[in-house]
Amino acid sequence: MSSPAVLAVAYPGNTAVLQSSGYKIVYEPLLNDAEAAKFLGGLHPKTVQRMARRGEIPSYRVGKYYRYRASELDAWLRSQVHSSGQISPPAQTRKETFR
Repeated sequence: MSSPAVLAVAYPGNTAVLQSSGYKIVYEPLLNDAEAAKFLGGLHPKTVQRMARRGEIPSYRVGKYYRYRASELDAWLRSQVHSSGQISPPAQTRKETFR
């Protein structure tokens, strides 16, 4: 018998696994601002909030808070890296716009 299919990818060390009818369901919890900031390489949580508000990173609005999936942040981060290994420059800030 083959192993059950995985329906979701999870952030290592922070998962819940359910077995049902031959499927292995892996629950990926949502990250808060501080956890997402750490995941993205040590950004400040306020920077992550600002990027989410601007739509620069994948996020979900839950009430008045933003939440993030590690798998989506990982995919976004990989898409930002050029062939040279450098990350794309950030969007213009408000100060740069008015100069």
